[in-house]
Amino acid sequence: MADEESQVPLSSVIGALVAGLATARQSADMNTLHIARQYWHDKHLRTLSVPRMRMPKVHIDLPVVIESVIPARRMQPALPRDVSRDAARTLEGLLQDTGAILGVTDAVDFSARYQDKFVTQYDNEQRRLKRRASGVDATLADEVAGISERVLAALFAACAPGSSLPRGAEAATPQTETETETETETETETETNTHTPFVDDRYQNALDLLLREMWGEVEYLAIAQTSRQSEFAVASRTEHVKATGAPGMVARIRMTVVEEGLEWHKDEDATESGWRLIPE
Repeated sequence: MADEESQVPLSSVIGALVAGLATARQSADMNTLHIARQYWHDKHLRTLSVPRMRMPKVHIDLPVVIESVIPARRMQPALPRDVSRDAARTLEGLLQDTGAILGVTDAVDFSARYQDKFVTQYDNEQRRLKRRASGVDATLADEVAGISERVLAALFAACAPGSSLPRGAEAATPQTETETETETETETETETNTHTPFVDDRYQNALDLLLREMWGEVEYLAIAQTSRQSEFAVASRTEHVKATGAPGMVARIRMTVVEEGLEWHKDEDATESGWRLIPE
């Protein structure tokens, strides 16, 4: 039996094979580009076709020894108090740089209020989140990040009435009569003060950046233990396969990898930038 350091998940072996072939195609294309530039700058070579190597199909036959079965593992969500505590620390650090632009005068107090509201909201929605996520890591992480962003949107709306906020922030912060009056006063002030953060692009840019940073951070914090499907642990080192000897103990991975490239295509309706990848 191979030592634990020599054992790897079967998926890692197959993934390394496929990734290696993709990297080989990348290296070949970069080299082709280098050659093309040389041909372009030489009046004689420019009349010749630029050589390019391709791998339409690659056949692989790899012997491995199956050592054990790695059991499946269920996803474990992090406790709401832990998520909110660590997220608040990250928020406090971000506000040290952007708090003045966002109208936050006390980063510590703002982060503490965020933590209290976040943990309360998360606690209230735990049962719904478990049903909706159904053990899927990405779904739960996305839902928890959504709770965090709604809380942040409400807090920033209180600091900066009248500002535009993404992801339905207005719905998260119902307007009162007092807030409406404040907004009216603010709009009057901005007519003579173009540096007010509510009309300054710096404000919206700083807000969007902070919300993106917090979204990714909360997604990461939301999962204490990721899920994992059961799979084989195998040893693929040549010396170990040879030492095993018995044919019945050696399995063979036979696979054919077909090359398929993607090209960037201009499409105004595809993404914000108007570009998308399509098969070549």
